[in-house]
Amino acid sequence: MNCVQLLSILVSLCVACVLGSEESSQCCPTGFVPSQSRKNCFCGSMVPKNPLHILDCPDDYQAVLENGFWAGYFESDNETCNEMLLYVGRCPVGFCEIDSNKSQFSWDRGLNLPRSTSNEEITKVVCSHTRTGPLCGQCRQGYGPGINIFLADCVHCETDNLSQVGWLIWMVMEILPLIISLVVVLIGNINLLKGPLNSYLLYAQIINALFPISKYGPIYDAGTGDPRTVIMLTIFSICFSTFGLQFFSIVLPPFCISPNIGAFDQLDIIMLKFGVGIFPLAVLLLILLGHWCFKQGACVRPRIACRECVSGIHCCRRCRVDGCFAGSVTNALTTFYILVFTRLLIYTGGIFNKSEVVSYNGNSKSLVTFQGSMEYFGNPRHIAYCIVSMVIVVILVIPPTLFLLAYPALPRLQSIMAESKNKTLKRLSQLGAFAYFTKSWMQHFGDLFQSSYRNKYRFFAGIELLVRIVMVIMWHVIESRDSAYMWLGILSTTLLVTHCICWPRMKPWINRLDAIMYGNLIVVAILGSSIYKQSNYPNHRSTLAFTAVMLLPATYLVVYVGWEIQHRLRRHCKKVRKNPSIAVNERTSFISSLPPSTIRRYTYEDTDDARRSLELVSSHEEY
Repeated sequence: MNCVQLLSILVSLCVACVLGSEESSQCCPTGFVPSQSRKNCFCGSMVPKNPLHILDCPDDYQAVLENGFWAGYFESDNETCNEMLLYVGRCPVGFCEIDSNKSQFSWDRGLNLPRSTSNEEITKVVCSHTRTGPLCGQCRQGYGPGINIFLADCVHCETDNLSQVGWLIWMVMEILPLIISLVVVLIGNINLLKGPLNSYLLYAQIINALFPISKYGPIYDAGTGDPRTVIMLTIFSICFSTFGLQFFSIVLPPFCISPNIGAFDQLDIIMLKFGVGIFPLAVLLLILLGHWCFKQGACVRPRIACRECVSGIHCCRRCRVDGCFAGSVTNALTTFYILVFTRLLIYTGGIFNKSEVVSYNGNSKSLVTFQGSMEYFGNPRHIAYCIVSMVIVVILVIPPTLFLLAYPALPRLQSIMAESKNKTLKRLSQLGAFAYFTKSWMQHFGDLFQSSYRNKYRFFAGIELLVRIVMVIMWHVIESRDSAYMWLGILSTTLLVTHCICWPRMKPWINRLDAIMYGNLIVVAILGSSIYKQSNYPNHRSTLAFTAVMLLPATYLVVYVGWEIQHRLRRHCKKVRKNPSIAVNERTSFISSLPPSTIRRYTYEDTDDARRSLELVSSHEEY
């Protein structure tokens, strides 16, 4: 026992003596615990395991609460003096106040709690100036959650200028770019999963999920609209957040979606962003459903076949409905699926995230982390949001991940079992579950994700999805930011080592590129962890190093996009100058080389790509 602990115990005993001389009806100050006789009070730090996270009780009879924690009383508890239970729980990052003399990342100092047991007085000390309630999860009266920045400070909606036209700004800076990107991907027949951008997509989505540029991130942003910060946010939105379907509204300070925000809370905003992520997938699925309707002859317009076209847009002009258009839509569907994947995980984690608040005697309450006024699964609205988000995740996240991890291993296993002499294995090979993996549309789905991998390592497409899932779960479960960055470094190192051992891509230069991306992510994790451990936050030298390393892969994105645009323009000009009859003869001769029992479906733009991305469909499947 050192001198500081001995002094703390002596002070607590003195306080207990002083308070014990008063009437037994005297309430213990906040952070103090009543004795078994209910006549004396002693410092909460003396309770075994210190569940109240009280650092000290100085001689002015005030308890010092550890930074990053919320403390308060619940009105539903017995309010008889000395029977009121003080609950303490870890705050979401940015919701609670910190010691103004120390960094938010330094835990050797804390907040001086008031002696009063009034929740209002405690909230003034514990919560930031715009928040109140359990875990500081509610906005104060007249304030509302910002729509454009996840977990931002609450905004005074009635007086904030941007909030007066919040809906319009949100539509112009988020919904409109989303629709434009959907149209561009459809018309351009863009598939981001063909190889060169796979690792960058993973890197960008992980960086975007870290929320690095904020008041509480490694790159400090006070929300004052500083020009340098605006430029940084603009670059970040183009190079990183766009790949999570969050566009340009993060450049602006937090604003409400409406000046009358009383009906919205943080959980509603999370669910709204969850719905925006589902929107492009729903549109593309409806388009595919309409295409299937035409193909089956169930709609007014008769089915029209177009087997000789290569370019999806020309095919649509001539035939209106055919496989080329369907190929463009499926490419868009996989592109937006990978873009929205991490976003859905982040907001699902926000809905399901649970925090425990405990008292000195072991009692605990489970609350929704980002909406502390709600008990976990104790509010019908929270239950409804959980059901909706879980259904979406079960449909869109888990099955594709398992499929990509197992395909094409399961079809190979089925063929081995079918050729086995064991009757049991032969019967198992005839199960309907195996039959699904041999269907053409399932094979096509797997090829869209796995076409850039060697046959032996096609399961790496599933590993990349699994890494995203593990990263988001880790980020929601681990409370300390420096520990979260440390585990991110471990995850990235494991991915890099596995990649270097397998070297899974077909093209060597893409393998080297992936290794560079994963290595850069390790450096980001190391720098982020070191920044959160520093006491002199923000350290501009460390922040500058973190920023430079974080933005380094964006140079590859700029170079690749420039090359791709130049390549497409040059190829288009070449086609314009070329005699159209030559292209028709070349395509016709390629078709005639196919067996008569098969037909073809094109999802490409020229004959060279056709030979690589051809999908054969058996003739009994009417097309």
